[in-house]
Amino acid sequence: MSEFEFIKMNGLGNDFVIIDQRSNELDHSSTEVQHICNRDKGIGCDQLIYIRNSEISDIPLLKFYNSDGGEISACGNGTRCVANYLMEQDNKKEIEIMTSERKIYCQAKSNSCLLYTSDAADEGLGVDLGGRR
Repeated sequence: MSEFEFIKMNGLGNDFVIIDQRSNELDHSSTEVQHICNRDKGIGCDQLIYIRNSEISDIPLLKFYNSDGGEISACGNGTRCVANYLMEQDNKKEIEIMTSERKIYCQAKSNSCLLYTSDAADEGLGVDLGGRR
């Protein structure tokens, strides 16, 4: 496995390894994902998250992998952590993120992050998942 840079974040008891692949996309096999997530032999985390460029827009695309190496469609705590990272990096209070299933609107609120799906944003509804650590 080749070397890569990563960010380690924690959100409400879940921890994540986040790899920003917007400038250099890299795929890991299921076995490599398991190794990265392994707390004894790898970095250790509940989920591995890639930040990639979307093929359909300039909105970042998130890909989520559980520690067993299987891909999943989304994770609220992980999305919140990535949203906070991207908002801090770009000095913004609101961003949009794509997952394999939908667009998510993210808004910074004092020490937390509010997430909306496209349907909920039309209704003004969101979920405040608290702050990251």
